[in-house]
Amino acid sequence: MTIGLTVLGVAIVGLIVAIAIVASSDSGGNPHAATTTTTVAPTTTTTVVGADPQGYAVALFNAWKAGDRVAAGRVASPDAVNQLFATPYQAQPSTGGSVDPWSFEGCQGAAGATICTWKTQGTSAIAMRVRNSTGGLPVLVVEVQRTP
Repeated sequence: MTIGLTVLGVAIVGLIVAIAIVASSDSGGNPHAATTTTTVAPTTTTTVVGADPQGYAVALFNAWKAGDRVAAGRVASPDAVNQLFATPYQAQPSTGGSVDPWSFEGCQGAAGATICTWKTQGTSAIAMRVRNSTGGLPVLVVEVQRTP
């Protein structure tokens, strides 16, 4: 009895596949012929996020430079986005054009988090706390601290 049901199931699947193939290959002007639609995703100016905490911090920094709060929201909590965007990014003017006054200093591990920092030549610094995937929570920038 189970062999008969198995054969019947295989036959039904084969029939469905055959119908799908015939329907998609109809090019005779049939109004019911299958059509294919292609959509193109919009481009973004932000860097692709790596799976590591540093990738999230760098993506948030780049989104801030671009003034892109939507991209920032993909890698950071709303509080962290608000903390970073509270002060607008400003490039430093120079004779050769605008330059980024911030230099990436690197990331250091901490308990359940990674701290990534940027500094200027002056005394200003930005420190981002990125939650690691420890405890089953997703990687995310959860806090941004600034020094003047």
